[in-house]
Amino acid sequence: MARTRKNTVSPTTISLDWTQIDADLKAGKRVSLSHLAQAHKVFPIDLRKIFEARYGDQIIFKRGRTGGVFWKTAPGAAVKTPTAAVVNANNTTNAVVAV
Repeated sequence: MARTRKNTVSPTTISLDWTQIDADLKAGKRVSLSHLAQAHKVFPIDLRKIFEARYGDQIIFKRGRTGGVFWKTAPGAAVKTPTAAVVNANNTTNAVVAV
């Protein structure tokens, strides 16, 4: 027999303060799924699905004592773009940044 849900709130009815969560993520602060889930009376796995639906693959989830939700790469970090060599009509090479 399947177990009944012990939470009193449906995950679809909660409203999260996304501006605060975005600000905490950008500042590098720890956003804990377990604390947010406990505050909104939902399961952490349901909250994780909500975060995945909103942010997609831009965030990662870390487990453990210092775990939580974090950006995959720090915002504002320099992202290296690959360069490609292009030969022009004079047979000289010019480095062009690939877009």
